[in-house]
Parts: sequence; C-alpha cells; structure tokens
Amino acid sequence: MNTARPLGADPHTQGAGLIRALVAARTELVISPGSLSFGRAPLGGSSWGSRRSLRVVNLSTAARRIRLSVAAALPAGTDLNVSPSDLTLAPDDSGDVSVMLAVDLSVPVPEAQTLAYTGDIVAESDTTRMAVPFTFAKGAEITLEVDRPDAVMVLHDRAGHFSVSGARTHRLIPYDEQFRMMTLPTTYKETATVSPGKGVRLNYLYYWADAFRDPLVERTRVPVRYDPHDVGIAYAFVHHQWVRCTSEHYRIFRGHSEAELLLVAAELQQRRRKLAQESSITARRLAMFLTSVEAEEQLLAQRLRDAAVKQALEGMAGAEADPGCVPRVQRISGDSLVQDASGSDDATCAASAADCYHLLPEY
Repeated sequence: MNTARPLGADPHTQGAGLIRALVAARTELVISPGSLSFGRAPLGGSSWGSRRSLRVVNLSTAARRIRLSVAAALPAGTDLNVSPSDLTLAPDDSGDVSVMLAVDLSVPVPEAQTLAYTGDIVAESDTTRMAVPFTFAKGAEITLEVDRPDAVMVLHDRAGHFSVSGARTHRLIPYDEQFRMMTLPTTYKETATVSPGKGVRLNYLYYWADAFRDPLVERTRVPVRYDPHDVGIAYAFVHHQWVRCTSEHYRIFRGHSEAELLLVAAELQQRRRKLAQESSITARRLAMFLTSVEAEEQLLAQRLRDAAVKQALEGMAGAEADPGCVPRVQRISGDSLVQDASGSDDATCAASAADCYHLLPEY
C-alpha cells in the first residue's frame, strides 16, 4: 500500500491507490499499518482526540533518514501531530511513530458523502517517498440490527447522500493463480525481443520456451513477466496466452530471488572496476558466483529475508511453506489441470507450448 500511486480520489474511494507491484518489490522502507482510521468524532462536547501508531522498517543495507509530514487540507480547529517527525534507522532496523489527532468539536460536519476528513502522512528518505492515508469521520451514528448477515442495507437522507453496508462477496478478489500472474512484475519496457535459439532476455538471463520456435514469433517483441522470488522462471505472452519460460542454467538459478541476482551483479561489477576488466556480466558468471562459498556468506541475510516473504505469500495462498522445494504452480496442459513440481534435479525444466496460462494481459 505504501508505494501505491494516488488516483486523485479520497481513501474511501481509491484506497491507497493503484498498486505498483514492481516498485513495492524493490522498496527500501515499509510502514505498517498501511492506513490509519482515527474513528468518529462525536457531535456533542468541546474537544476530542485519538492516538494511533506507525512502525517504519528499513529494509535496505544502508542507514536511512526518514522525514515524516502531514499532507492534508484539514479545517481550522484540527491538529494532527507526528512524533518523531525525523527518524534515522540503521539497516534492518525499525522505529515507532506516534500520530496524535486533536479536534475542536466546533469543526463542521464534512460535506463529503463519506462524512470524513482525509489526508496522507508522508514519509520521505533520500531514495524513497511513500504515503499512509488517514481518515476520521464526524457525524451522527445509527446502529441497526438485522437477523441476516448477508443483508445489504442502503441508507438515504433524501438529499442525494446515501451509504451502502453489508456483505458484498462479489467485490472480493480471490488470491489465486490468475491474480498472481496479473500482479507479477515486468521490465521497464514491459516487452522483450524473442531471439532465435535464445529466447527473451530479462535481468541478465535468457529465458526459453518451445513456443519461441515458431518462425512467426521469432524476432518479435512479446509482453513478459518474471517471478521476483524465483529468477529461474519467467512468463511470455505468446499466441494469446502466458507461456512459462525457464532460464539458462536453470538448476542453479531456480529458487534464487531477484534481490539476490542484483546483489551478485553489483559484486561482479565492483570486481570488474577494481581489475579494470572489459568483460560483461553474463549468466554463466552469475551462475558460477552463486555456487561459490563466498556467495553463501554474502547472500545469507538476503536469503533469510526472501524466505520470510515466501512464507507469508504461501500463507496467503493457503499453502504450507516448504523452503526445500520449488513452489508449486498450477498449469493448464491440454484439457486438464495438472500440478507442476520439480521434485529432483533430474526433472525436465523446459516448458512446452502446451504448458501455458490461458489468461489475457492487463492491456
């Protein structure tokens, strides 16, 4: 939520905004909770206040100074204080921030349909900017009791304002394979050229699928996506369907995250500068470094973070975490739904043209 792109509407309409999966996967800061609700200010009385707290986590490998401010058009008589407003965090460190709202109850009832005042708490570092939307309401409270939990209630004030409440399961988005595919990150250009005999190139690696053998596909640009938690796998949209692709040196790269790959690439670039070498970073050099003892020591902290993220994602999907094997992926092969799991190093890694996702792209 912290890295979502605002859509110009209030939080009750847009939430945090448009999800940017690639930016979220690479963010250096995390703020929780992702939004704040201070509750409802009563109509009677002289003053009212509410306190909430935020936790800021530095995920980067360097110390970060975070400056916090309030971006909101609040009416006179409303004070929102963030303390501390300046925070310095060491790598993998966290800090708590107190947010205090004080309201003079002479503040008028908002004219918005939601009867709420909204805004953002903005956190900025030298490399990152993110926002936490907040809201508080002022108005009368109506309590209704119904004997049907699935009932939908519409309240209308005859002046054009209304509110809808109740269970609306049709608006829920299931966390399934289609949702996962649609939210996987892509490259900056969002497409890649199919090179004959090599496939598509993403993040230093070539990925191959049998669908690339088609002469009509060769040398064309196709939409691509990749799994940030397993650089051994990528996806290309070929013949109106998502095709699973495997990387070169798949047995080495499988299970390694994008963050690990970028750390290894940065290390190789630093060595190249020290030795004044002209050689470029290739998949073979990356694979050799990943299998070295030195890589085990340098990437241990990142692997622990990746393992925690994988465990959380598998919990969301209702699957039990199993770091010792490759994540299971549902694939459509022919007319039946099958499970794909590489149980040993001898498993076949290449994806065929029939092993694909029958999904439409986002655009």
